[in-house]
Amino acid sequence: MTKVKRKMPKFYKVLIILVVFGILFTGIVLNFVWDYLSVYERNLPKYVARDVFAEYFESGDYSRLYSLYSERLGPYEGEAEFEKYLNTLIGGGTLTDYEITVADQSIRCFGLKSAGKKLATLFLKKSAKDPGWGQTLWEFDRIELEDFPTASVKVRTVSDSTLLINGREVARNSVIESGIETESCAFMPEGVDGLTFTVYQIDGLITEPEIACLNKYGDLAIPAYDMGTEMFIETVTYDERLASEYTDLAVEAQQTYQRYLTNDASSSDVRKYFDADSVFYKSLMHTSTVWYAAHIGHSYKDEAVGEFYSYGDKVFSCRYVGTQIITRTKTDIRYFDLDCVMYFRLVDGAWKVYSLDFKQD
Repeated sequence: MTKVKRKMPKFYKVLIILVVFGILFTGIVLNFVWDYLSVYERNLPKYVARDVFAEYFESGDYSRLYSLYSERLGPYEGEAEFEKYLNTLIGGGTLTDYEITVADQSIRCFGLKSAGKKLATLFLKKSAKDPGWGQTLWEFDRIELEDFPTASVKVRTVSDSTLLINGREVARNSVIESGIETESCAFMPEGVDGLTFTVYQIDGLITEPEIACLNKYGDLAIPAYDMGTEMFIETVTYDERLASEYTDLAVEAQQTYQRYLTNDASSSDVRKYFDADSVFYKSLMHTSTVWYAAHIGHSYKDEAVGEFYSYGDKVFSCRYVGTQIITRTKTDIRYFDLDCVMYFRLVDGAWKVYSLDFKQD
């Protein structure tokens, strides 16, 4: 039996060829369209803006922003404070970008906000580069942060202390008041400065500052905020070395002075502890000392000495508190509270009292 070979009709051959070419053409067109749409999508201003915002804000690295805005910060804040400010501003909230309509078609403008508060404005400009496909390429132009909310602080320091804001020494041009005298100034010998205070005002801060004072002993002190004056105030640092060496001397001098006033000590006893050339001593020697009725006992209790403060190498002060007990009779005992600042100076190598300042209730 003879086999008959069947030939494919030309119609089907043509049809197959057309289908193959159609598939190839469709693939080419789809690839063309895909490339076009990819370029189009990639160059849409809103996506460019999101990429920029992510790079500058969402990465947690604010060094590039800081490089743009470091000149807007004051002399006492740097990159660490700038980062702290942004972290506080963003506060872990969700960042939202939105387009801002502008008349100039050569730029595109986008805002960024967190928790409903605007943080920054981004400007895009047309790039000189040609992305092909007859499209426009948008690129970063600039970012403008919203105005920093600035604050001021006032700090009162001991005049010979150095004020530090965020670890940086504050310049004298921030001083708004100086030479504020304390009571000690009225008791200083000629040429010796008493304890004074200085007030600084630091403006333009974007974060709550770290405030410290470097005192004359080389120690750091942290000022405390005072609601009444609305300023930070450095606490006076007292001299522990003087306290350890001269507490007993102060107690003996004070008791001797009190005994002299009640006629229980002589002028020679007083001269052991007091500067005989001082105005205070001379006045004391010309004052009647028999001011109290006869008594049979004289003692002290609850004595304490503190607040030792040096005014250079040859003058210091301290504060004595205690209770003087005068026994007039067995049934008549009188108590007198004493609160006195004692001023000493070096006389021929020995510390002598040259003045007393009694505090009154």
